[in-house]
Amino acid sequence: LPLLVVGGPPLPGGRGGWLAVGTGAAWTSPDGTTWTLAPGGITPLQASDRVLALARTASGFLAVGANVPGSSQASGSPVAWTSANGLNWQRLPAGSLHLAAPGGRVLQLTGVAARGSRVIVEGQVVSTHRSGRHRTTSVSDRLWLSVNGGSNWAPAYLPVGSGAASLIDGVAATGSGFVAIRPGS
Repeated sequence: LPLLVVGGPPLPGGRGGWLAVGTGAAWTSPDGTTWTLAPGGITPLQASDRVLALARTASGFLAVGANVPGSSQASGSPVAWTSANGLNWQRLPAGSLHLAAPGGRVLQLTGVAARGSRVIVEGQVVSTHRSGRHRTTSVSDRLWLSVNGGSNWAPAYLPVGSGAASLIDGVAATGSGFVAIRPGS
């Protein structure tokens, strides 16, 4: 697990502070200057879980990633973890996330951004298309939006055009919503 850091000034209701998570440990800070070590990190983790991104939400923290059995990316599935305090976590496997992927299957969640109770996640979907005897498998990037802190998700559609590729390189929250970063030409 790479070191992931997220935080900022207190949110309405007094929630705030900073969280850094790494393999087997977490650090909390009220101001991003002084840090307190807390054992555990993001747990529970299954042996094949990978945590890929972390965000602070209105109700705590949301981490996202994948469960990749046997390091086979093709058999991966999305996983998320929620925490009110950054120390105690609840693992949400693919079946609990209910991410719609018409014509495909979600492999992993690679990014997350939050603005209050609105959360956007970025992930990869694998799709197989048949044309006669030929079968083509492709991986595409997708977005999902939650308006209730990650309890329910709906597809968020991002138009393609003006030289932008269909890939997504990252997501971030802004003062008025979200931005998705795409490579372009």
